[in-house]
This record gives sequence, C-alpha cells and structure tokens, in this order.
Amino acid sequence: MPDRLRLVFTTAKGFSPVSWVIRRFGQDDVSHVGIQDGGIVLSAEGQGVVEQSLDDFLDGRRSVYVFEATEEGAKHLDLPRARGKIGTRYGFETLPGFAIANALGGKNPFGDRAASLVCSELTLYLDDETGFIAEWIGLDPETTSPQRLAEAMLKGGPTFSRLA
Repeated sequence: MPDRLRLVFTTAKGFSPVSWVIRRFGQDDVSHVGIQDGGIVLSAEGQGVVEQSLDDFLDGRRSVYVFEATEEGAKHLDLPRARGKIGTRYGFETLPGFAIANALGGKNPFGDRAASLVCSELTLYLDDETGFIAEWIGLDPETTSPQRLAEAMLKGGPTFSRLA
C-alpha cells in the first residue's frame, strides 16, 4: 500500500524564537505542523510556504504527533490546493494575534490569509471545502494554532488515524 498523506506535528529541539513565541503565548506543546507526502513535506516556514525533504523538515525539531489519512479520508484531501500556496510568505505578523484571539475569543486581529500563512492555516487548506474533514469542523484558520489543530486531531475522527 502506498504511503498516505500525513500531518507531522513538531516542536523545536532547542531554542527557536518563533517556536518560543507560539508555545509561550499559547501555552502550547506543539509549535509547528507540516504536510508529509512520501519523503516531501509542505510547510509554512520562515522563508514562506515551501516543499522540503522530511529530513530537512525535522532538522532541529522533535516530532510530537503524526497522523495519517485514512483510505476514505485521503479521497477528500486537496493537496494541490495546499501546494498552490507555495511561495506565499510566512505570517510572522499574525503570531501575536493567535494568542489574542485564543485568550479573548474572536478573530485574529492580525490575520490576513490572502497575504501570508502560518503552518496551521496552510494545513487547513487540505480541506477540499466539502466539510468532509470532521476533525476540523468549527476550526477557524485565523485562530487555529498548531496546538489547537493537534487537539482537534487527538479527539479522533474518520479522516486521519494517529500513528505516533
């Protein structure tokens, strides 16, 4: 059976300013998520949305959770839609807004999905807009941190199964 698409949730092994901000203000364990397709990972990094090898993606990071698409779930994941975001700049300016939105409720005051993306927003672009991904119902891309996305995935559902 060929590899199915996976979501790899990570945190920094050492000090990383971006990881620290995400974990500190969100009180989170997870600070990053990438979309693994075979040996390639699509992710929003400091240099923007890129594809890189799994080894490069994990360099300086520790894997926290890994989820693999189920056979049925894989039919509803729109990897070309997410890949269409390659080259989009990273949304450094939106990071404080995640903490504000999660603390006070409401929208990320600094969010602008058209101009920039962070890793959790990019991952939510896998939804083919049919609403099939039950694990993601109710998640707002502008307020969903990697940790909140991981928490939604840990509840289980029909689209993904946890590997690690």
